[in-house]
Order: sequence, then structure tokens, then C-alpha cells
Amino acid sequence: IRAFTGLLLKHITSLLRNLGPRDGRSLFVALVGIFYIAVRSTTVPWRISVDAPNDLPVSRPRVFDEIRATMARIGLDPAGVDPETHLVDDLDLDSLDWVDLAMRFEETFSIELPEKRFASVRIVQDIVDLVYAALVEANGAPT
Repeated sequence: IRAFTGLLLKHITSLLRNLGPRDGRSLFVALVGIFYIAVRSTTVPWRISVDAPNDLPVSRPRVFDEIRATMARIGLDPAGVDPETHLVDDLDLDSLDWVDLAMRFEETFSIELPEKRFASVRIVQDIVDLVYAALVEANGAPT
């Protein structure tokens, strides 16, 4: 964190030296940009609890809860989302919606989901399995 803070201060100092008295708006935009980059570049693998069953960093029910919460954030009714909910038939999601959700899950869990497995996703439980497998792989835990 000290190295990061030092780098951030170095960039801010450089910006202040190069800006004129009328560049207040530019400075604000630049600082927001630097802050955004800093926050995005300091993510750590998502871990719910080290006390989960089998010493895994996360459990399937907790993954499901977070997936349901993410779906609620895009306007889906969380009460209508259960493991057997079909993405197309029950939630009316199309392929673009699924890609948007997949990107949100990658951001939420700090993982990368294998695109080749997207085509096999039909129900919410498929998403849980996909995210859970990626979390297990990212954390080096056995399956």
C-alpha cells in the first residue's frame, strides 16, 4: 500500500506542476481518473470466509446469494431467482444480458469466467457452478 500511495502522490504532484490556474476542472477529472485506476488495480481475490466447509474460501450457497444480489442490482426480482430458475424462459434474458451479468460476476468475485462455458449455462445453478469453479481455481483449493 505504501508503494501504491507513493505512486499516486507522484502522479498527483506531476499533474499539479503541469496545470495552470484555470485548469481546476481538468485537475478534478484527472484526480478522479487516477483514483478510479488505483481502485481497479488493487483488487484482491474475493473471499467470503475461510471457515467455509472443506476449508474452501467460499461455499456454493454464499455464491448463490451474491449472484441473486447481483441480479437484483440489474432489476431482476430476487424472489423469482432460485437455483432452478431458467435464464431465458423464466427471466427473459438474452445473450447480451448474460454477457453483462457474466462481466458483473467477474467484477464482483474478482475472477475470470471461461467464455467457452457460457453456452452451457441454462439455469441459475449453472452460473453458481461456473462461478464456484472459478473461485476454487483462483484460490488454489481442491474441487
